[in-house]
Amino acid sequence: MDKVLESKFEEWSSLSESISKIYLKIIEHEEQHNYDKEYEELLYLLPTALRLEKKCFLEMPLDSASAAKLRAKIDINMEQIDALINGEEDLLSLLRKHNYLDCLVTFLYNDFHEKETLHTDFFSQIINETQKINMQNKKYQENFYTSVNTNFIQMLEKYITEIDDEDVKSYLRYVKYIIICTTPKYEENYWLFGHIALPTIDMSSSFPVTEGYSESEINALVKHSLKSGLEDDIRTLGDMNNLIFPYYAKKIYRMLALNKARLISLKDLSFIEEIERSTNEYIHEGDSFYSLVNDCLNSMFKDAKEIIKEKHYPRKKGSR
Repeated sequence: MDKVLESKFEEWSSLSESISKIYLKIIEHEEQHNYDKEYEELLYLLPTALRLEKKCFLEMPLDSASAAKLRAKIDINMEQIDALINGEEDLLSLLRKHNYLDCLVTFLYNDFHEKETLHTDFFSQIINETQKINMQNKKYQENFYTSVNTNFIQMLEKYITEIDDEDVKSYLRYVKYIIICTTPKYEENYWLFGHIALPTIDMSSSFPVTEGYSESEINALVKHSLKSGLEDDIRTLGDMNNLIFPYYAKKIYRMLALNKARLISLKDLSFIEEIERSTNEYIHEGDSFYSLVNDCLNSMFKDAKEIIKEKHYPRKKGSR
């Protein structure tokens, strides 16, 4: 690796790790309800640290080859991400660096995709078009991820205020800051607006324009992505019986918050009702052995509908 790049990478990596530690200290303070001078200083320092981190990142002499090498250095797998979500906080800086690099390379550097190519042969044109499609897909995925997380953080905060179990509340606070720390496009705005959770968004009307996709294609893709995640998770939740519920309470409430976020993301009552019908077979109605999770799932649908109604969003065409 080029010496200048290696030096700048180490500087950026160190800053990113320091920022991750600041988040963990904020979590520790909030878990202890300790909002002292140190806590206030952490909140004050973080926006400056973020600006320095971005400045340092932009000073790295990146191209497609060097970005690929950096990705390999900070690669992370799903097992590690699951471990982080389940409390292995040492992995936070790795996921932060991984997501930060991916996001900024995708949006600031257009994933190093060149619209013009010096090669005009058939195979070069195919490679060029493939790279362009991959870049467009990455932009969609990043925008989708950020949009869902915007609503996810709102639902996490809602559960934190409603749940009595302090252990579960503490865990949901942890998840909230993990999500903020590893969602670059959300994080920047969160701290810009005074570390207040951003309002829920309607992905059917506010999803960013993405090159390569028409508005109707984006809407169809967003709905499909939301529906797939919802059906998979509700199937998983439906298998949680009363005996194992206490041991999985943290995971259950995290999944409920995420899926409530997905349900409200189109701000469409008919979409919620469609998911409710399509997943009804996973909910053991009347079976007392599954009563705890059944109550949670039923409340999830009910609350999602109430959130939509409170916002005065009309039913869309096709709603019953």
